[in-house]
Amino acid sequence: MSGRDSATASARVVLLGASNASKGISLLIDGAEQLLGTPLDIHAAIGHGRSYGQRSVLIGRSIDGTLPCRLWEQVEASAPLPTYALLTDIGNDIMYDYDVDDILAWVDQCLGRLRAMNAKTIITGLPLPVIHRIGNGQYLFFRTLFFPKNRRTLKETVDRVYRVHEGVRELAAKHEATFVEQKAEWYGLDPIHITQRTRGRVWGEILSHWRDEPEREQIICRGSVSRFLRVRTKLPEHWHLFGVLDLGRAQPAT
Repeated sequence: MSGRDSATASARVVLLGASNASKGISLLIDGAEQLLGTPLDIHAAIGHGRSYGQRSVLIGRSIDGTLPCRLWEQVEASAPLPTYALLTDIGNDIMYDYDVDDILAWVDQCLGRLRAMNAKTIITGLPLPVIHRIGNGQYLFFRTLFFPKNRRTLKETVDRVYRVHEGVRELAAKHEATFVEQKAEWYGLDPIHITQRTRGRVWGEILSHWRDEPEREQIICRGSVSRFLRVRTKLPEHWHLFGVLDLGRAQPAT
């Protein structure tokens, strides 16, 4: 998804993520506008269950991975602008059972391409403070429903989460990106998704890192039902249903 003519925009925003980014997209746009002004040239590769490196399939719907999607060529072909980026929701590929080294290589490539654009990039770690809340029964239900090909135990998955988290921290340092640790109070009974009650404050806290100290200020992102509906109806270029019907649309989906 992308929007606005870069010729009139004051800055460019690149949003990469999965379900949390999708649920919070209206808030993220508002936060970006509060911090960076308007109009903005916004490009997003988000979507529930989205993989960073491969096409993902979730309950019959499939979309391209973040790295192979056309967002990159669209951004790189656009007029230069001050660029701000957010990478979040990195844990899906763990549940798709991709190798940890492959997951980190995909994140590394995303960060490298953003660094080549001189982007000011924020990347979130994985939700380590709440991972211990996941019980074996809850894990098996979630794994069976959404990731039926994954046969790893809860312990194996938790070990992989810690490895990816530390690897992402190292990649952030390598690419001079801001690494943001997640907090337990951002989550409720669901250890994967930021609670609706805290989303505005959480995304504001995260996005505030686009500004350097001492200019950094805490903002609260404001939601808009009309903006949420308008943005969430913008499908990616390829959006397949049960591997047959392509409901995607030409980009940019403004």
